[in-house]
Amino acid sequence: MKTGVFTIKIKEVEFIVKRTEKKEIVSSKYGTVKHKIKWISECKYILFNRRPKFNGIKSDIKIEHLNEQNVDTIYNDVVENNEREFKILSSDKNSNVTVEYIYKKDNYR
Repeated sequence: MKTGVFTIKIKEVEFIVKRTEKKEIVSSKYGTVKHKIKWISECKYILFNRRPKFNGIKSDIKIEHLNEQNVDTIYNDVVENNEREFKILSSDKNSNVTVEYIYKKDNYR
């Protein structure tokens, strides 16, 4: 869960998540977003220092559910974990919205 390759599917778009101990790279057919990652506990982590690129061009991402001024820091809680997948709840520091994502572990795509 802390490192590896995972997939997320959002509205029929597949995202590949490559995570090391210090960074997370999320790729899709639209581009990539790099974040630094800091684990707070076994089940809580923060993504920060967002670096988006669309087809090789640096850009700003519009993320509907997150407050754009605070999107650089995303707080995540792992609420379920099994051998095939794990579920996280994500929010930014000033949002009242929490979004649920299910990460499929690479061996089980």
